[in-house]
Amino acid sequence: MIISICSFALLAVVSIQTEAIKMGQPKVMSDLIARGDDSAQVPLPTDNFTVHDPAAVFSNGHYYLFAGSTKGVGIPYYRSQKDSLTGPWNSLGQVLPGGSKISEQGEDSQKPWAPAVVIQDNTMYVFYAVTIPSSMKSAIGVATTTTPDDATSWTDHGAIMYTGQGPNTNLWPFNITNAIDPSILIDTANNSQPILQYGSYYGGIIQLPLSPTLLSLVNPHPPFSALRVAYSPAPATPRTLGAHPIEGSFLSYHSPYYYLWYAHGLCCGFSPSTVSSLPLSSIYEIRIGRSTVRSGPFLDQQGRDLNDGGGTTILSSHGNVFAPGGPGVLKAPNGGDILYYHFLPRDGNLTNESAELGWNPLGYGDDGWPVLSSEFEEGRDPSTRSGVPSRAGSSGIDWGPVMVMALAPFVIMFY
Repeated sequence: MIISICSFALLAVVSIQTEAIKMGQPKVMSDLIARGDDSAQVPLPTDNFTVHDPAAVFSNGHYYLFAGSTKGVGIPYYRSQKDSLTGPWNSLGQVLPGGSKISEQGEDSQKPWAPAVVIQDNTMYVFYAVTIPSSMKSAIGVATTTTPDDATSWTDHGAIMYTGQGPNTNLWPFNITNAIDPSILIDTANNSQPILQYGSYYGGIIQLPLSPTLLSLVNPHPPFSALRVAYSPAPATPRTLGAHPIEGSFLSYHSPYYYLWYAHGLCCGFSPSTVSSLPLSSIYEIRIGRSTVRSGPFLDQQGRDLNDGGGTTILSSHGNVFAPGGPGVLKAPNGGDILYYHFLPRDGNLTNESAELGWNPLGYGDDGWPVLSSEFEEGRDPSTRSGVPSRAGSSGIDWGPVMVMALAPFVIMFY
């Protein structure tokens, strides 16, 4: 097996070798292709289930999965036939099949997308974005139901915030950010305060406290109690809109740390004929930072602030897994954590419509950093096994004898 570890990122690759060795991280995708890193492909546990910008939650013995709308009008969603992310999945229809009621500012209200889902007081909340493409003119709205198996039961409550155009958009942070990619944390460690996190290439990642009903900001008028928690000061490539390639964030909590997950780099617009020449550092990958305080500062494994471009790569392109992004963390039935995301199969056409669901159970080392696992018992904490490392050294991530699976290939590393 080959291990590829660099100072600031982890790239897991698989190749048949007689022993484990360290190698430098490839600089372009063609290096991965040349080394034949697809050799250990296995059938996907999700049966190649296609979904982009996934959002998931477990309720009443089933997983519910929501997808960014690449087809149709509303937000397509699904329910697992059993209590497993392996599926099979049954389509329940769409949230807001007629589109969002948000139309005051000219947003593309027929295309709510980038959903986030949370359950509070037996009510399921789905947050979504509407936007004018390639602009900051966006809004985040929310829809609710108490009977999610009935696709006709959703109530659209409209916008809770705008950017670029609309109420308060002349004020910070709404004048420099983009209201897309919402995620929600009910902070049970802090009086169950609900937190909205959003943002993209324009202005970074922002936190805003929500009201107890989750239907409005705590402070819908100045001051807004907003905080910027992550920002990428340097562009990935000239193709990057806004030139600050950070988006798709998610906030999770595992005592005593809050973890800020996000996607960094180019998300889309790839071509199979040209992708091999792209620098790896420019392609979507999932990064992370953490803090003992919800408001930050969030630091990576080398102590760099995410507001200053820090961030530890936890999952990047490898084998048939290309451009992983859209991360989220959910609780499994047994209380364990699961990281889920989408990725593009490298042997496909690399379009958003071809994106597939990926997931890994999470464990945590003695030092608190997450460990990706291929343990198939969903939510089992792999850090409870013997031999799992307790810390990441200053030279990079020390994963020790732990297995990492990104759904398409088995990725096995030994250190």
